[in-house]
Amino acid sequence: MTVNNHKKEKCMPLGRGDHAKVAASLSGYSDDDLAQLKSEFEEIFAEIEIRKSSGLEPGYSKKEIEVCIEGYVKIDAKQKGKGWWHRAKLRSQLVMKLT
Repeated sequence: MTVNNHKKEKCMPLGRGDHAKVAASLSGYSDDDLAQLKSEFEEIFAEIEIRKSSGLEPGYSKKEIEVCIEGYVKIDAKQKGKGWWHRAKLRSQLVMKLT
C-alpha cells in the first residue's frame, strides 16, 4: 500500500521490553529534566502534526513516534499522579493522532 507515493511502514507495537526500556531511561531524570523532556516531546508532536497536515511524511519512523509517545505518557502520568487508566487513554489518543 502506498500513501503519497511513499511506502506505508508496518511496525509492531511497542512490547513489554520497549516499555521497560523507556521507564528505565526516564528513572534517572530529575523533575525539572522530565519537564524539559516532556516539552521536547510536545515540540516533536507539533512538528509531526504540521508535516502530516501538509501531506508530508512525519520525518520519524512509526517506532520512533511510539517511543516518544510512551515517554511523554509516562512523564505526564508521573507529573499528574495518575495511573494506568490515564496512561492508556492518553497513549491511545496520541497514537491515533500522530501515526
